[in-house]
Amino acid sequence: MFTVRGFKDVEVGHAFSHSVTVTETHLVLGAGLFGDFHPLHTNEEYARRSRFGHRITHGPLTAGIMAGVLGNYFAGSAGPYLEQTVRFRSPVAPTVPSCTPVAPISICLVGLKLARPP
Repeated sequence: MFTVRGFKDVEVGHAFSHSVTVTETHLVLGAGLFGDFHPLHTNEEYARRSRFGHRITHGPLTAGIMAGVLGNYFAGSAGPYLEQTVRFRSPVAPTVPSCTPVAPISICLVGLKLARPP
């Protein structure tokens, strides 16, 4: 069951957090969904030689995970959010099968605008 929250329940600076384990499946599905088969996402050898040292998750997938956090946080309020601005501070790496790291997703509200019908 979701707790119903609306914009009146949060203020600028309010933080949301969520953890998700990004797996090989996420990268494969992301490549197909976005049509982005760049070797940073799909080729471990290539990515290992990059400045990141490993494959990275597609930006739109990371943004989608963040959208899910907001959607679940405000579930039941029937208030869609209309804009999302994203700044990636570090790449999200997929897990190695033998360990279980998680990618923390943090969202901080920097501005609130309520959508009003015309």
